[in-house]
Amino acid sequence: MLERFPEIKFYFAETNASWLPGTLYFMDDNYELFGDWFKVSYERKPSEQVLDHFHFSVIRDPVVFDMVDIIPWDNIMWGTDFPHSVGSFPDSQEFIEENFTRVDESISRKVLLENPAKYFDLDLDADITETPAA
Repeated sequence: MLERFPEIKFYFAETNASWLPGTLYFMDDNYELFGDWFKVSYERKPSEQVLDHFHFSVIRDPVVFDMVDIIPWDNIMWGTDFPHSVGSFPDSQEFIEENFTRVDESISRKVLLENPAKYFDLDLDADITETPAA
């Protein structure tokens, strides 16, 4: 499907991301080991397909910030997961301050602003409109 629809993008909210490096490795490894068993052949590795088409959230996953060199930051977006109890709300600002300051500012900006803006086609330089009164 991904090869047939090369522009399609998916966002998996509520997933967190510390599991991604190992999973991407094993997807490629299993494809190499067993792909011919099932007569499956793709032009690109499974991990490359995933990183071209899928985005993942970080809700309350401090472990991901210890994996700075192996996390695919271009595919990560942060969210509070409000109003669910597993999210960071109402302590979202505390979570950001405690965790995003552990990584380079360029990573923080990418995850908090640039990646969501690109995915949802938002203009980071646009004026913020006032929320209408109820």
